[in-house]
Amino acid sequence: MALEKLVQTKISAAMPVRAAEKQAPSHFVMSVTYVFLLITVLALFYSRVRKILILFECWVYSNLIQLESSVRASPGL
Repeated sequence: MALEKLVQTKISAAMPVRAAEKQAPSHFVMSVTYVFLLITVLALFYSRVRKILILFECWVYSNLIQLESSVRASPGL
């Protein structure tokens, strides 16, 4: 009996004073939804920016090829 009481006292002393507040399931679902939405928007933005950069790179490359061919075609330069 005394041992049981001593063990129970030690266990009670080790327990946290107050449990952490838990989020309501609806708040958790909303938070996850917002994070997913943010990730989706960032992914779409990145893919569009990447496409624009690829198009710009192609445009610059084609202009360099035209410039190089015009320099080769013009004598005396």
